[in-house]
Amino acid sequence: MFDSSVVIKWFRKSEAFQEQALSLHQTYLNGSLTIYVPDLLIYELANVLRSKPDMNWTKVQQALHSFAVHSLADLIRWATHACFVSTL
Repeated sequence: MFDSSVVIKWFRKSEAFQEQALSLHQTYLNGSLTIYVPDLLIYELANVLRSKPDMNWTKVQQALHSFAVHSLADLIRWATHACFVSTL
């Protein structure tokens, strides 16, 4: 399961372990990796991005839009389903 500390590296330059995070992102986009994220990931991302001094409102919107465009928001649904099924 990925949390916002991994996903944020897809949008921010000069983050520690960014190359590894971007590699995982590309592997996901190629269809070779299934990843899960917490239900609140989009809110966590928005909160982290807005608190960064180099991020303005437009950059935050662009990052969140990119998240949605790449169908990463579907990961939230899958994480919820996986957690529910595992409790049965």
